[in-house]
Amino acid sequence: MDKIVFGKFIRDHRKKAGMTQSDLANLLGVNTNSIGNIERGQTYPDADKLFKLITILDLSIDSLMFAECRLEESLLPAALNQRIAGMSAENRGIVMATLDTLTDQLMQKETNQAKEKGTTTS
Repeated sequence: MDKIVFGKFIRDHRKKAGMTQSDLANLLGVNTNSIGNIERGQTYPDADKLFKLITILDLSIDSLMFAECRLEESLLPAALNQRIAGMSAENRGIVMATLDTLTDQLMQKETNQAKEKGTTTS
């Protein structure tokens, strides 16, 4: 499985579990940077950590095996998929990390705007 897809899969499931990178790192017995490196697609966990990760996030081996197919087909619009298809895994990772950062910032902006509207109309 591609490291970038694996990292995104782990990140999504960590967030669904309501954990921070620090929470997951503590449960795995690694530092927070290790979790960040996995989620950015820079490294894979070793076998021992992978099995712990599967248990902690309540994942199955099947979900990991088929994650790449589901994520690649569903996450990006077709036009963007076509543009990045020829890129190296490293550059695809940069694109995905940039998109993650941008979407997180936009979601935070929307949340802040919604809060402001709620406080100004009260």
